[in-house]
Amino acid sequence: SNALKISANSVYGETGYLFSPFYRKTIASSVTAFSRETIKKVITFLESKQCNIIYGDTDSVFFTIPETHFSEIDSLYSYDKQLHYSESIKKSIEFTKQITPAVNSFMEQETGFPFMKMAYEKVLHPSLFLYKKQY
Repeated sequence: SNALKISANSVYGETGYLFSPFYRKTIASSVTAFSRETIKKVITFLESKQCNIIYGDTDSVFFTIPETHFSEIDSLYSYDKQLHYSESIKKSIEFTKQITPAVNSFMEQETGFPFMKMAYEKVLHPSLFLYKKQY
């Protein structure tokens, strides 16, 4: 999956750079179009699982897990903010690790590529995004 991402970025970079000997705008556009379409499908899948999408671009999706997963934590740990925070993060990690194989299976069905995988990277809780990601 990482090799595919590096290769796609390299193809995009070389074919999208006006002064490259490999410049082909249509190829560069197809790389990003495929990524956008795949992310849109993943977003639809996550929304069908009651996840709330916070942000997505050509290679990532940030989402919140369904609020129902926090009900028990809210009732058990309302007296201790730090413990509530810790348990919420644990629940978020647990949910993300459980849904990752389902997303990967879905992506394989949608794209036909078994090597495209979503990778769980981090839980950001709480977070504030001020700007879009820049390269």
